Amino acid sequence: METVRSRCVTFSLEPDGGALPEAEAADLIGPYFAALAAGREERLMAAALAMEKTPRRALVALLGLMQTALRDAILRAHGLQTVPLAPGLAAETDQLSRAIAPARLTRFADFLYVLQDRVSRNAAAAAVTLSLTSDAFRICYLE
Repeated sequence: METVRSRCVTFSLEPDGGALPEAEAADLIGPYFAALAAGREERLMAAALAMEKTPRRALVALLGLMQTALRDAILRAHGLQTVPLAPGLAAETDQLSRAIAPARLTRFADFLYVLQDRVSRNAAAAAVTLSLTSDAFRICYLE
């Protein structure tokens, strides 16, 4: 038995870690939201490219934090002063709430669920970040 066991390789089904610290996630999302609020597609793409090398599990968490921050922006756009659930992105969510209509922010937040599903089904990070840029700009400014 020891001979067989010595030739076996053990694979972990769950990768170690995976989630980004909230401060690091905010550093990735902050420039993205600032570019989105400014309507600058080229800056939006540059900010999304910074997310491209994020591991899959961390990317899902990053998209979740983006949804939470968008929730804060939507409520603020409707004039509701609530305690932000993403306090590290309060300045960016304030910019979004002033620059983009709440209905468009809601559609973008819904679209992030689609992206989370794509990532969980093994979509390439490059395809997700491209979609994050083109579809976010389309939803927020072109529709």
